[in-house]
Amino acid sequence: MPAIGSRNRFSHWRLSHPKEPIMFAHNESSIDRAVRVVLGIVLLSLVVVGPKTLWGLIGVVPLLTGFVGFCPLYRLLGISTCQAPIRKQAA
Repeated sequence: MPAIGSRNRFSHWRLSHPKEPIMFAHNESSIDRAVRVVLGIVLLSLVVVGPKTLWGLIGVVPLLTGFVGFCPLYRLLGISTCQAPIRKQAA
């Protein structure tokens, strides 16, 4: 088993420097994510139960964004419901 931090075939996915911006950083809080997952399941249930309309497939969008924790629309609008990281003050 390779040592922690050693290079492997997936090492190019990691950032070379921790201060670099992450393209798909989380921009949803845990409450926001939970609401999205529940909403996605409810909308998807419309395909099977209720009016049985294909409009319920729109539920895939909040379901996926809830699981991933990243919303492209939030990124475009500059919104983030995540808490700001707590920074330590220099002594």
